[in-house]
Amino acid sequence: MRAATPVALLAAMLAAMLAACTTAQPAQSGVTYQTYTYRCCENGETMQVWHPGERRTIKWTVVPAARSGSASGTPVVITTRMTGPFTTVAALKDATANSKPDPSTRKIDGTPLHIDNHTTDGVVSLIQLPADLPTGLYNLDLITDYGEGNRATSGTIIVVN
Repeated sequence: MRAATPVALLAAMLAAMLAACTTAQPAQSGVTYQTYTYRCCENGETMQVWHPGERRTIKWTVVPAARSGSASGTPVVITTRMTGPFTTVAALKDATANSKPDPSTRKIDGTPLHIDNHTTDGVVSLIQLPADLPTGLYNLDLITDYGEGNRATSGTIIVVN
C-alpha cells in the first residue's frame, strides 16, 4: 500500500474545507410577518342614506404595511362615533372644528372593534342607530388606534332620513 503524498493530503483537506463552506447551513430566524393598516369607507356604505333604527356596518379595507419579526400582532382598536344632527354642511364643519361642542348635539358610538395588525378578515364596525334618531346631517368620526400614540383619524358626512 502506498503512503499518501503530502500534495494528495493537502488536496483532500482543501476539498473537505471547501465542502464544509458550501454545505447548506440551517436558516436563521429571519421569518417576518405581514402587518396591516385599515382604511375606511371604500365600499360606498357611507354614501347611502341611513335611517333611524338601522344597524349599519362599515367595512374596513385591509392595506398591507411593513413586515414585522413578531408573530403576535400589535393590538389595534377601531372606533366610530356619529355626531349630529346638523341642518347644513357648514354647521357640521363649524361644530366639528369648534372645541366646545353644542350640548344639544347627539353622539352615537359604534361598537369598538378590537383586532391586531395581523388581522385580515372580519374588519367590520357596527353602529346601531337609535329608533328616535332625528333626521339631518351627522359627522362620522373614524378612529384607528395602533397604540403608543399612533392614531389615524378621519371623518365623513352621513345623511340620516
